[in-house]
Amino acid sequence: MNNAPGAWNWNCPAAPGRTACLWGGYAFAGAWQPLTVSLGTTYVGERFADLRNSYRVPSALVWDAGARYAIGKREGVQLSLKNLANRR
Repeated sequence: MNNAPGAWNWNCPAAPGRTACLWGGYAFAGAWQPLTVSLGTTYVGERFADLRNSYRVPSALVWDAGARYAIGKREGVQLSLKNLANRR
């Protein structure tokens, strides 16, 4: 690696060193049986924004949610909500 001013470090921009996802869901019983809800979170670690590694994008924890209503054995309607806390 060349540490001279203006040299490229060749790290892939926008590629975090660490990421993790965790999702959970619940399927209701009884009269609410066709309904399933889910909640998940994604951690995206700190990453560089350019090839020269001159600007860092901070890490973030993003929350998502979803709901699905089954209409038949194969059909359903799904609603997905992304980035509930509006983190960038």
